[in-house]
Amino acid sequence: MAEVNEFHHDPGGALSSFGYPIKLSGHTKFCSNIGGGLSVLNTEIDVEQNAQVLFQENEGIFGGGIQMEERCRVSLHFV
Repeated sequence: MAEVNEFHHDPGGALSSFGYPIKLSGHTKFCSNIGGGLSVLNTEIDVEQNAQVLFQENEGIFGGGIQMEERCRVSLHFV
């Protein structure tokens, strides 16, 4: 069975990281969050191979889907 992570309807932003790496795997959904889906500062985001990540209808002042500040990096792995 596939791993499913869901972040829905969070009024303060769904997931935040300040200098701690984030690894997204399996099926991850950020939907209808107020304050953004993913907010990071000085953070590396690693999207694993075969991961499915969905950002849908997120709202935020500085980024709806992903808000990145300072030194951030997103690593995507393709087949």
